Amino acid sequence: MTSLEDWQRIVDINLLGVVRGFHSFVPMMKQAGSGRIVVTASAAGLVHPPAMSAYNAVKAGVVALAETTRAELAPAGITVSAICPSFFRTNLHGSLHGKDVEMEQTATSLITDAPRTAAQVASSAYAQIRAGKHLVLPDGEARFAFYGKRFARPVYDRVMLFVGGRVDKGGEPLPGPVARVRKRQGERAAARRAA
Repeated sequence: MTSLEDWQRIVDINLLGVVRGFHSFVPMMKQAGSGRIVVTASAAGLVHPPAMSAYNAVKAGVVALAETTRAELAPAGITVSAICPSFFRTNLHGSLHGKDVEMEQTATSLITDAPRTAAQVASSAYAQIRAGKHLVLPDGEARFAFYGKRFARPVYDRVMLFVGGRVDKGGEPLPGPVARVRKRQGERAAARRAA
């Protein structure tokens, strides 16, 4: 279970950091009569896998903030979008500081072996924002997870309960088929680095 200290740090960085940005820039945008705010949330803000409760909660908060302020700021000519990518290659794993070393190793692997780069996510997100999307799902995995939860909720619930049981027993959080895909992605990423 995530410690209260880790919860506080995660909320302060991932949610209140976004709130601070709104407080800094919205007054200037209102004065200018227009603006565009793009926040980075996560697919974890839309679908909520076990073993990530603090991260899921703050990213869901970022999505809720973006959706709420989109309606509140539209009369001022300000648009708001939330980008919700699945895992992509960044240096984010260097900032993990939880007490669960095994979960950090899993997260590090998911980030460093992800099949897409930050530039690919940015390119897709940019195109969707220009097209007027306010909920931006920049990759196939994020879209699959979001629409799977939305339109196949009983299946989503069974998978999450299955994953929760695996985590509770000390197993890998990712179910077998997804773990096999991740393994193949890792092998491809290793081959790319070796080339």
